[in-house]
Order: sequence, then C-alpha cells, then structure tokens
Amino acid sequence: MVRTKCTFLLLVILCLCLPARGIASRTSDSLRKLIAHPPNLIAKADALGALAREIRFTHLDSAFMFSHQSKKLSASIGYLPGISRALNILGVLFLEIDNETKAMEYFLQSLRICEQTKDKPGMARCYNNIGFVLNNQKMNEKALFYYLKSLQIEEDLENKMGIAQNLSNIGLVFNDMSDFPQAITYSMRSLELYKKLENKSGLAEILNNLGIIFNNQKKYLKALDYYNQSLNIEEEIQD
Repeated sequence: MVRTKCTFLLLVILCLCLPARGIASRTSDSLRKLIAHPPNLIAKADALGALAREIRFTHLDSAFMFSHQSKKLSASIGYLPGISRALNILGVLFLEIDNETKAMEYFLQSLRICEQTKDKPGMARCYNNIGFVLNNQKMNEKALFYYLKSLQIEEDLENKMGIAQNLSNIGLVFNDMSDFPQAITYSMRSLELYKKLENKSGLAEILNNLGIIFNNQKKYLKALDYYNQSLNIEEEIQD
C-alpha cells in the first residue's frame, strides 16, 4: 500500500496548514459547481475527471461513474486529452479494486492517445502507472524500464514533483530487487527534492519508504528513525 499511495499521489495540497479532509471537501464542492455550471464542455469533461480523482478513496462507485462520464463527454466532442485522462483515471480506479489486468488495459489505451497527440506529461503519467502495475506483478526489470522512461520525460519537462515521485518509485523497485545501495541513492534524491519543494506529504511518503528499505536490511534503529520522522509529518498535516 505504501507504493500505491506514493505512486498515485495525484492531488496538489494547496494549503498544508488546513486539515486534509477540509481541503478535499472544498475541492470536491468547487468541482461539482463547475460541472453544474461549466463555461464550456471541455471544462466540464476536465472537472468530471478531476472529481473522480478527488473522491476515489471515499466514493469509489461515484468515481467510476464520473470517469465514464468524462470519457463519454470527451469522446462526443473529440477532446483527445480528456479521453486520455479519463482512461488513466479508470486505470487507477481498477487498481483500487485489485484488477490489474483491466488497469493495464486502460493505461495502455491512454498511452496510445498521449503518443498520438505528443502529450509528454500524459506519457510520463502512463509510463509511471504501467511501471507500478509491472512492479506489483514482480516484473521488476520491466517496471524499472517504464519508470526510467517516465523519469526522463519529467526531467526534460523540468517537472520537479514528477521527478521526485519517479525517483521514489525507482527506489522501491531497487528495494524489491534487494539492491539496497541503489534503493537508498534514488530515495535520498527524492527526499532532497521534496525538501526543496516543501512538500510535506511527499516527505512523509519518502521517509516511510526509507524506513522500509532500512527495515529490509535489518537496520531496525535506522528504520525506526525514518518511520518516526514520517509519522511526525503525517500527524502535523493530519493525514
């Protein structure tokens, strides 16, 4: 579950001084208002997809419904980026119900559209998600291949948040391969980026991941230190 949460952290926390639930509620309310009174159909399709992401942990059935609505609306107006994003969200939702086969199917469909439209951020997202599924299936070499493709694009785009997330994911693959020096190297790079970004949610995740890596090496005191650092941040942001 650590990898799931780390890999699919899709929302930007706008104000860390507020409780996470309060932020989520406000975002959901704003999206519902936008869906009810959109300036155009593209904005409505985007809002439907964003709402699906927002509520996926609390109202999974509704998230599926909004994702399908976003995909249908996007298709009806020929909005390829909307179709691609809706397919990606559906892949994420199928992961939530442990249907990796269906998730991979949607991620690959989304990737094809991203490649067709030369949507580099979308390609990076798809490569990352495909890597996640492959890693879950213990296909570590293939997972690493896709994570590195995603990382390369994020570096080209200078998307520091995407870079930090990919470095974290790569660290976890190396951990699964018992290549602990590489796991620590990539995780530490991720940690430094999250510190620079002042992203507390990301910091909590990568500190927890480092705890896992050191725990697997039976370096229990070091692992405990990282777990406690992660816990302190989670308590601070009320996650």
